[in-house]
Amino acid sequence: MTAALIGIYFSYRVEEVSKLGDAAQLLARTEGIIPALESAHAIAGVIERVSQFTRDDLVILNVSGRGDNDMDTYSRTFEY
Repeated sequence: MTAALIGIYFSYRVEEVSKLGDAAQLLARTEGIIPALESAHAIAGVIERVSQFTRDDLVILNVSGRGDNDMDTYSRTFEY
């Protein structure tokens, strides 16, 4: 089996703060991972681009940081 790896790097900045909270909440609810705010931006970027992917595409998203350190910011910024 031959595999090809094509890397695409993109920078994403959330314009609507609610998208950032929605992305963080989605990962926390589906995977049990509280993402750091920086990683939540990347998650929101992938969610925004999901319509551009095909069923055969493999998306790898690196989540770094510790979201538990951002809980105060999350609770002050977003209503859950």
